[in-house]
Amino acid sequence: MSLEDLAAGLDDLSRNREALALLILQGQQAAPLLAEVLLGPPSSIPDARCLAAEALGAIGGEAAISALIRVLSLHDLRSLDAILRLAEEAVRNRAAEDLGNLGNRRAWSPCSMPWRTNGFAAPWGPSPASTRDGRSPTSLTA
Repeated sequence: MSLEDLAAGLDDLSRNREALALLILQGQQAAPLLAEVLLGPPSSIPDARCLAAEALGAIGGEAAISALIRVLSLHDLRSLDAILRLAEEAVRNRAAEDLGNLGNRRAWSPCSMPWRTNGFAAPWGPSPASTRDGRSPTSLTA
């Protein structure tokens, strides 16, 4: 099965988890295609883009980190209707979670800045005190 077929499988609820696993197994070879899926247009059904973020987070590497960072501010949420905004926020949340789990300073930086949503600071304030596994942000590798 080609990488393109696997990427198309991310949109198919009956086989999206299998496609995700097979894309992750392809490693860096799949990163550009996964980045393309992640950076695609907003959709009311964000599953494929969320799974692309998950795969990029599992694969890691410079291309993955760049795509995950870019999606955090790619589309102007103010220009989207409520359904698309909610879906786009799900994609951003997934990307931010995967960036935080990568354990790389470049990956952590966008996740530790005070976030702004529609001109207001996010209610949770600046950076969290530690990563999911308990490491402090200052202990992350460069």
